[in-house]
Amino acid sequence: MPFIVVEGDPFVRADISEALAEEFPSEDVVMLESVEELDGHRTRPSADTVLIVSTNEQETLPALPDPFDKSRTVFIVDHSDLLIPAPDNQAYLQRPFSSATLIAAVRTVLFDPPEGRS
Repeated sequence: MPFIVVEGDPFVRADISEALAEEFPSEDVVMLESVEELDGHRTRPSADTVLIVSTNEQETLPALPDPFDKSRTVFIVDHSDLLIPAPDNQAYLQRPFSSATLIAAVRTVLFDPPEGRS
């Protein structure tokens, strides 16, 4: 399963990449700085692609371009106001976060059956 990470801060991007490489050593990780880079990116999502999208939006989550809008996605958010019930293919992770909570959120979108989600 490939990972596509969208994070503007190079230090946070490096931390996320390191956590994913440690937990999923055989998987590809593509690093991008903005959601706009997804549009037209050479990496097209497959059924097992996981997006990790960091957002600084205070009221809404960023719109993902088609076909990424149907991908399994972990949104990293600043404010708990955005932590609404997540659809089956999404999870929310509030800053600050640790490698362990990041991996737990990724595992939620990978392995939790929809009926087990709250």
